[in-house]
Amino acid sequence: MAETPTESLQEDSTALSLFVKTSDDEVKKWDRHQIERVLIEETGAPKELAEEIAKDVEITLVSLKIRNTSTVLVRELVNAQLIERGYKDYALSHSRFGLPAKDIEKIVYSPTKENSNVLFSAESIHKYIADAVFKQYTLEYLLPVKYKKPHLAKAHLNGDIHIHDLDYFVTRPYCSGHDLRYLAKYGLVMDGTGRSSATAKPAKAPEVLLLHAAKFLGVAQSAFSGAQAYSIFNPVVAPYLVGKTDKQINQLAQMFIFEMAQMAVARGAQVVFSDLNLDFGIPNIIADAPATGPKGKVVGVYGDYVEESNKFAHAMMDIYAEGDSRGVPFMFPKPLVKVRKEQIGDPEFEEFMLHSSEVSATKGNPYYVNQTTYEDENISMCCRLRHKLRPEDGDDIREGRMRSSAIQNNTVNLPRIAYKARGDDEKLFELLQEAMDMCVEVHKIKRDVIQKLLDAGGAPLLTMEFDGYPYLRMEKVRHLIGILGLNEMVQAHTGEQLHESKAALMFGWKVIRYMDQACKEYSAEDSHVYALEQTPAETTAYRFAKLDLQKYNGNAAQYIKGDLKNDGVYYTNSTYLNVGIEVPAAEKVKKEGLYHPAIEAGALTHVWLGEASPDPEALSRFTIKMMKNTMNQQFTYTRDLTYCKGCGKLMGGITDICPYCNTQRIEGWASTI
Repeated sequence: MAETPTESLQEDSTALSLFVKTSDDEVKKWDRHQIERVLIEETGAPKELAEEIAKDVEITLVSLKIRNTSTVLVRELVNAQLIERGYKDYALSHSRFGLPAKDIEKIVYSPTKENSNVLFSAESIHKYIADAVFKQYTLEYLLPVKYKKPHLAKAHLNGDIHIHDLDYFVTRPYCSGHDLRYLAKYGLVMDGTGRSSATAKPAKAPEVLLLHAAKFLGVAQSAFSGAQAYSIFNPVVAPYLVGKTDKQINQLAQMFIFEMAQMAVARGAQVVFSDLNLDFGIPNIIADAPATGPKGKVVGVYGDYVEESNKFAHAMMDIYAEGDSRGVPFMFPKPLVKVRKEQIGDPEFEEFMLHSSEVSATKGNPYYVNQTTYEDENISMCCRLRHKLRPEDGDDIREGRMRSSAIQNNTVNLPRIAYKARGDDEKLFELLQEAMDMCVEVHKIKRDVIQKLLDAGGAPLLTMEFDGYPYLRMEKVRHLIGILGLNEMVQAHTGEQLHESKAALMFGWKVIRYMDQACKEYSAEDSHVYALEQTPAETTAYRFAKLDLQKYNGNAAQYIKGDLKNDGVYYTNSTYLNVGIEVPAAEKVKKEGLYHPAIEAGALTHVWLGEASPDPEALSRFTIKMMKNTMNQQFTYTRDLTYCKGCGKLMGGITDICPYCNTQRIEGWASTI
């Protein structure tokens, strides 16, 4: 609080004995008039009301005989006065956000299970404390007070919808796909990211380009709340590999993967959540595009570098097959292998598919992106996110601007809609529309706050313009609406789960088709892309189930999956079939794939291998068959693995005790996320 003139202090004897500790750790003399000024500035309260409250707070402090107080206590006393007088909105505008001491200690000393990728560490502790403040700010002030949308905060808190990444709502867009040609052309420039950050000219050698690529994703992770991906990764590296031996290329692949997998610089000191789009050969969309080579110079077209691109793709798979020094799979960067229609039947491509299938069988790493059924080009990232490139993106594809971002993801609690509808189709779709409308309202607010951040200079990486365009082009950002619990919604509404009848499967299709059409209408009205996404939302699946158990109890309990007695409850994620039932892999892929054409922003099917390590040739044949004969956008083979820290053995399956050394020093996980 600002000091008052001496004559003002002398007017009030209270100021001679009362001192206030401010939020910036200064101690200043009491000035009742500062309360008046703050109230008027922060809430717009009338001057008379501000004066009255300031006097009452002063009387309270004097009566308590407090010599040293703080702005925290003063603010709480003011808010109490506002609420007593019925000025709730003023109190909200005057709120202070923080955590009780016990909550801080809980975060400091108790690991959280919110995100399996975030280790318990000093950095993650700091992150979760900051997260809590930003979540409070967004839900208690930004949405209900500043934007006057209290129903949106209530919808999230009650579990009608889930607003993802509230901790970064006002500071970061969601996820991003990058074009490595940007770095090849301009170097590691990162304009404005900090005075201490060195810039680098375009790389002369492949190892420098790959180190630039790794470092850039590390920096970009601080500007986005979600995954980072490179489109057309190995074709862009290919011009730098001319004349390199197989051993040198393998070493380059190893260097890049280890660099990414060990760079624990992302949120809460986790490694960067990263994906690489790998192509065998050169995709037609860039085959005749100018190829950027050493020193950022044009060296022909990318179609000239098929051999180098393929060698690098094989080398990447070699490293994924080996794993780290323990043989443990690399969780990041995840390789996304694109399977194109024109490649099927090519012996060289089939050899590459066999190689990647060996990795699937042992480590579970690759995701397979179906560009056989889906011949449109896309940037894939973030577990299943798929940014479809449109006709107007042609210049971006050719000129090295194949970058894309989703600004936000909001997910609808589908089972709850069924509980409310009570079997009434018309009511169900009416409620579904209302929930989606709220998601759109949240998106518009998010777009506005990010634009304000850009305008204020608070996101320097996103505003650099080395290619003549802002790095984040707000007119091109996507808006994601997530799907969760379709299986339980259909079960509650029709009496059958998705796998139990064709009628149930078709009703699920009717719901997804309705949501897809609504997204197209939002896009037409708003001139921005809105699209459905299979939300990768395991924690949200738990949160929705918990909230519905509280709110709907008996009705919800009969549909919620998991262990109700021990709090292990969840809804089936996205549009998946019930994971607890046995369905042949081919049937599962086909049935889940029925929904994928309507989920424009990305869908994935997991083929669970458990502890099995199947024949790679059989996996390769299965992959090609599913690409040709189903509507799946992506799928992956997921293995259960256990690593023993005692004897260093990596084994299939999840176990509590190592069968080799009989210790419990084990770490178990599913190999894909």
